[in-house]
Amino acid sequence: MFASFVPKFGENGKCTISLSDLKATDGVTIDAKAGTITSDGKGEFYVDLPAEGVDLSACTNMTVEQEGDDIVQFLLVEDAKNGKVDNFYSSKYNLDLTKYADKTSAVNKMEWHCNAAGTMTVKSITLTKKVESHFQYKADETALTDVFFHAWSAPTEGEDQGAVPCTLALNQELSGGGLVYGNGNVDYLQYAPLVGFKEIRIYGDPGLKYRVLLNRETDGGKLVELNPEGDENGLAVCDISSLPYVHLNAIKLAWGSSKGVVKGLCVSKATSTGIRECHVANGQDIIASYNLAGQKVSRNAKGLILQKTKDGKVIKRIVR
Repeated sequence: MFASFVPKFGENGKCTISLSDLKATDGVTIDAKAGTITSDGKGEFYVDLPAEGVDLSACTNMTVEQEGDDIVQFLLVEDAKNGKVDNFYSSKYNLDLTKYADKTSAVNKMEWHCNAAGTMTVKSITLTKKVESHFQYKADETALTDVFFHAWSAPTEGEDQGAVPCTLALNQELSGGGLVYGNGNVDYLQYAPLVGFKEIRIYGDPGLKYRVLLNRETDGGKLVELNPEGDENGLAVCDISSLPYVHLNAIKLAWGSSKGVVKGLCVSKATSTGIRECHVANGQDIIASYNLAGQKVSRNAKGLILQKTKDGKVIKRIVR
């Protein structure tokens, strides 16, 4: 008889589930040594946790890194207190658990149902939970935590509907597209209102590229996207002082970004030296120009423009 799997999380907030921790029904074969799962078109493979369940409400993601045949139809998560959490189809390999924090306090099974014949190679199965940050912020900085993040009745001038689950993925390795903060679907009615702040500052590995998604107006509709990049010290700065309002929906690693770790996330009422208001002595040093929505524009564009120079600095200019 197999023992139940009990998750153990490391200092980086990650728990690895190996193929030897999985069980399977008829129709599915697991080869832990080869790292493969084979299905004849039916059956299930699953993680069997203790009957009383394990509290996964602090987890942000469950990710299966795999390649080969897509043999899985859906993922079923069961909770001892709440019963079946849901059948997950499109998120069967990458489940955002922040949406289900109120239903995953006693998870006792995670089961992948197969509906296609073939063999899938599994590189890793990982549970990730929130990690407490001990990053030392400066005197003018306020840590951006999930306390800021609420649901609202409208994208602007809405009534506060209370706190909602918010990802804060610090001190854990993220890949391109990974969610750093907020809601993974960029829900327009879930945001952190950053009233009175002038900058969003992200401290991560040098060279990481970000998508800072603000002010979404409708479901899946228009928003403001800023695209800062970490400098040689890992600091990425978003100047939000010129926006009429700032409702932060999400921060993600850009799809083209390398893997990396974000160590600190904060807001400030001061302006740092990362983006400076000045004129460039040599116009040939400018390699790209952007508007405040993060869109690339011509060098001769008018208005408030962000210009990136050869040395990696970003300069804010008013071009008349």
